[in-house]
Amino acid sequence: MYTKKDLIEIIREFIASVSAEFNLQEAYLFGSHAIGVATEFSDIDIALVSDDFEGSRFWDKKKLNKILLNFPSDIEIHPFNTEDFNDSDPFVLEIKRTGTKII
Repeated sequence: MYTKKDLIEIIREFIASVSAEFNLQEAYLFGSHAIGVATEFSDIDIALVSDDFEGSRFWDKKKLNKILLNFPSDIEIHPFNTEDFNDSDPFVLEIKRTGTKII
C-alpha cells in the first residue's frame, strides 16, 4: 500500500506525463484512495477529462497505454471526453461527489 506522500507523487508524475501529450481539462482521484478506505489490493482510480479523447473509453485507454507503461500497474484510468463528463451520467456524478479534483 502507498503512503499518502508516495501516492501524491505518483499521481503528480502521471498527470504531468498525460498533460504533455493531451490537453487535460480536469482530472480526479476517486474510489477507495480518495475516500480513505484503500487496502493493499486497491487500484488507483483516476478520471481524465479532455477534448482530445474521442468518447470511446476503450480507444481512449489505448491511446494512454504508452504512458501507463511507465507507472505502477495498479493505476486504473477512466478517460472522458468533455462532452461525456456531465451530470447526466451517474458514474460522473459519483466521481465529482466523492473524488478529489486534481486539476
